[in-house]
Amino acid sequence: MEQNLWYDRGHDDYVTLHEIAYRYEGSPVIESLGLEGSPQEFRDFLADFSVHLIETQRLIRVAPVHTQQRAQHRVEPSTVLRYATDLTERLGAALAENSRTSQQLDRTFPNRVLDRELPDGITDDQIRQRYGVQSALREELGEIAVLDTAAVDISLPDRNLHDWERRVLWTYLDDADEKLSTFRHLLDRVQLLRRIVDSRFLFKQLIIDRERGFTFVTETGEDIGADSLSSGEQHELVLVYDLLFNVSPETTVLIDEPELSLHVSWQQQFLDDIVEISQLASLRFVVATHSPQIIHTWSERMVPLFGDVESD
Repeated sequence: MEQNLWYDRGHDDYVTLHEIAYRYEGSPVIESLGLEGSPQEFRDFLADFSVHLIETQRLIRVAPVHTQQRAQHRVEPSTVLRYATDLTERLGAALAENSRTSQQLDRTFPNRVLDRELPDGITDDQIRQRYGVQSALREELGEIAVLDTAAVDISLPDRNLHDWERRVLWTYLDDADEKLSTFRHLLDRVQLLRRIVDSRFLFKQLIIDRERGFTFVTETGEDIGADSLSSGEQHELVLVYDLLFNVSPETTVLIDEPELSLHVSWQQQFLDDIVEISQLASLRFVVATHSPQIIHTWSERMVPLFGDVESD
């Protein structure tokens, strides 16, 4: 760790003294650095400009025990294990939110069925189609360990529905949409995480587990912990997870040397993955790299920092 970096426990990252001054505007350190005279436009820009740094060292974090005793450090659990624990907590939080929403809706369900009228023009086909969409969503949620796919809520009769049945079912479907929506944010990110990871890792599949967060299973059925993955696999997993779950929307993400420990074929696909992540999570990216494989088909977006790119 560089000697001019400080560990900010509130943001869980390392920053320079100047970055602390920008982050904690109004604190005495700003005056000590002489930044109080900076233009208001610049201060406004900094206040609205969120940045997240993906460092080259992503797998192990060495944190100071006390910020006043810079020589003392401790090695914390590997990043993949911390992220597995983080996903466990996110799954639990989503389940808790779903439970609260379900309880609120279930309490008022009888009254709403009795009081509401069925919207005009609702047909049996619309009800069956909507129920089919929700059933497919339940299957997807079962794959990320937040719903039990063996539990079936209802079975639609194989006949024309009565008016009262349509009214009850439409209210039920409205409630189901609201309940299932509590998982949407988590589902979208977990599905993209699985798609990217499973397309990169050979002979193994990412499994979402409510107790362990994520683990892996080989083609022969062997269970592999995330910390048993290769260095390159851990780098890929940590990077994608960090971007999907730990960065706020509208943030500018700085990625330093993403090619470290990545197979050449993964490097060529890296920016395509970043585009998908940016579209889902509403992020902007600046990537610093020495790898032509990372640039690959994106050379029109490249900005050389020095030298003549044509002569390289």
